[in-house]
Amino acid sequence: PAADPSGLWNTFDKEGTVQSTVEVRIEEGKLYATILSLQNQPEENPLCEKCKGDLYGKPVIGMEVINGLSLKKSIWQSGTVFDPETGGSYKAKVWLEGGALMVRGYLGFVYQTKSWQRVPLAVHKLVDFVAQHFIKVGAGIGGIGNIHAYQYLLSVAL
Repeated sequence: PAADPSGLWNTFDKEGTVQSTVEVRIEEGKLYATILSLQNQPEENPLCEKCKGDLYGKPVIGMEVINGLSLKKSIWQSGTVFDPETGGSYKAKVWLEGGALMVRGYLGFVYQTKSWQRVPLAVHKLVDFVAQHFIKVGAGIGGIGNIHAYQYLLSVAL
């Protein structure tokens, strides 16, 4: 559909530097997103120190950052977004706007909106091709799991 944001997206920090690459997907009619790789970070895969409960001390790569939003009138809503930097989970709305994926988190009446940019299709296709033909058949890259293999492929391709 027109409101299908499935694919790979880059997130950015306040200065406009690429922060992470996220895989956005639709499962059973709901929107989800998982962190695949981090860029420009002091650690390759930092642990979530501000997370609470079961997520505390877990690796940031692999965390769900969009959780179960439903599509209503071209806007994904009625779910949450998670920010590993703050450890907070927020009510959310997500929509496509001019080629960007707009991700808005709410804390009461206050909100913050971030603009994600789609990973270039050529990079996306390269990562998918390698993942399908090498990773999923069990070869992996040095015996590492799929998430880490995607991270490696993205870091080489970007």
